[in-house]
Amino acid sequence: MSDTVSLDYLKHSNVRKVRRIVSSRAGSAVRWLRLAFGVFLLLVQVVMIVYARFSDVRYFSWAPHDVMWAYQITVDLDDTQLTDREANQRYRLQRYKYHEHAIEHVMIAIRQYESTYGIGDNASVTLVYSKNGGIERQWNWPE
Repeated sequence: MSDTVSLDYLKHSNVRKVRRIVSSRAGSAVRWLRLAFGVFLLLVQVVMIVYARFSDVRYFSWAPHDVMWAYQITVDLDDTQLTDREANQRYRLQRYKYHEHAIEHVMIAIRQYESTYGIGDNASVTLVYSKNGGIERQWNWPE
């Protein structure tokens, strides 16, 4: 009877050792994957911040918005100028505004609307904008 007890004990102790070895290896693999994933996310953010600093469009980064854009949109449809309300509804943008993001976001919204929904309207859009109260520039649609 003592032989069977000792064999059962050995079986259980070996199982415990194997479980301990497997769980420690799996645990280190999980820790390594977590660390690698965290480093990957941080690297992606650094790349996007650097990209945003040298790009006009800043959709997917935490780059600071350190400029202020003042802009005015004028829309003419068949030689009739749209009112503030009509322009707001058309682009979902205010006609006169200060904008802290890149002015290209406003241009993209206008370009997207005019090249899809408003393609048959023959709209003439003028965007007058300035960066931090500096020199006024003008952008026109159609380009």
